[in-house]
Amino acid sequence: MDIGVIKKLTDFIEKKIGYKNFVVAGLVIGILMVFGSTLLPSKTTNLSKSEVEVSGYSESEYQYKTQLEQQLKSTLSKIKGIGDVDVMIYVSKSEEKVPVFNENNQDSNTKENASSGGERTINQKNDNKTVVTTNNEPFISSTKMPEITGVVVVAQGADNEATRLRITKTVVNLFGLTYDKVNVHSMKN
Repeated sequence: MDIGVIKKLTDFIEKKIGYKNFVVAGLVIGILMVFGSTLLPSKTTNLSKSEVEVSGYSESEYQYKTQLEQQLKSTLSKIKGIGDVDVMIYVSKSEEKVPVFNENNQDSNTKENASSGGERTINQKNDNKTVVTTNNEPFISSTKMPEITGVVVVAQGADNEATRLRITKTVVNLFGLTYDKVNVHSMKN
């Protein structure tokens, strides 16, 4: 910037607004910019922890469900005649974590002969399972994601019976569901 412009600007601020008022206004604007950014909603689609908890799913379950919905929507929208599509997937509300077990199995067989000529056999089996832990937490070998229990599809092309059948068959085959667990509806205009 030219020094003459800066001089004119400072003279204008001093005469019209007053230097002290200008500094105060600048501080207020700066504070609003810093704190205002936290008050305004952001454009990200990340849900807060409380929003995920309200949905009834853990964060990993919600991400799993959302990812499946996005993949299904993308796949269906590419099929000829379906058009715009929305999907909702229902899952059982629990993932299963499978811990590692330390197993100790013992078998013992004992034969006893009585002095009167009788014989007795004793079979003893001890199965001992202990969960392997690290830092007092169970060591998890795998996590089974929630089971898909139903799917709803709303599509533009679902007015056509052949398209509706293609959508239903696609979802049934993708997720191993029975036909009664898949609902296909036409999208309103």
